[in-house]
Amino acid sequence: MYDADGLEKAIDDLVKKHAVNAQDLEKGGNTPLLQSDEKKPKMFMCATLEDHDNKVLLKSYHVPYDEKAPREGIKHDFWDSITILQAARATSAAPLYLPKAEYKAHALTDGGLLNNNPIDQVWDARFDLVEPRQPAPNVSVVISLGTTREDEKVKLAADHLMLQLYSRTFGKVLEDMVEIGRNVIDGIATASQAGGEFIDSLYKVLNFTTNTEARHLDFRRRLYFEQGHGRQAGTPQTRYYRFDADVPKPIALDDLAGMRKSLVTETETYLANEKTQGKITECARLLAKT
Repeated sequence: MYDADGLEKAIDDLVKKHAVNAQDLEKGGNTPLLQSDEKKPKMFMCATLEDHDNKVLLKSYHVPYDEKAPREGIKHDFWDSITILQAARATSAAPLYLPKAEYKAHALTDGGLLNNNPIDQVWDARFDLVEPRQPAPNVSVVISLGTTREDEKVKLAADHLMLQLYSRTFGKVLEDMVEIGRNVIDGIATASQAGGEFIDSLYKVLNFTTNTEARHLDFRRRLYFEQGHGRQAGTPQTRYYRFDADVPKPIALDDLAGMRKSLVTETETYLANEKTQGKITECARLLAKT
């Protein structure tokens, strides 16, 4: 597991480096995430509230309180005092890699555990721009930035690396599963088959929790349906752009130097691609019109 000190210092330094007011410069990462200036760009971070088994959206802007809106069992103003550092730590706290974040005695972990690609949350958040129960505002462009994707051959190798990691962490569990297979499954499957089925299930779970591409495809279909069936006549169409580099080999999350080098190299290759440059230009022109 990585030490969180380096990440916390980087967050603090970035807030001070890109300070937009005296408070940011003075407090750095300890600046409140919730901003009172309504003219500032709005953003949110996803996290998992561990003791409630629920995802939460940590927002930099205030949303008019709606008495009828479903909540995660805590007061609507519970997150008002969370800092940029606490929110960024929470959304980065991937289990086995970074320690949990703490806020008001509650444990927070990476939001990707329950939602590894929050594109639907971004789309639904357009309602935060209007009063409760008002029609959704028009959105010209939606941009989704991926964190690299693997082809099928790479996924097989990546599964092997992930299994090694989880085997080191849950080695005794795997051994116990095989032992159960020896003692319980008689005449139906051998112990190795029992262990193999468990490992196969583990592969599928790991792949699902890290597969952001599936969410992207689901949202693309959702937007296509809404544009074709739910959009009122004369309403501008929303354009959706997904930018995500391919990787030719698995990225080992426990190899920080190698991960950084691979991500930079493959992203630069992706951005230099003629098709990618065409998408970026088209997207930029649309944004310039808004």
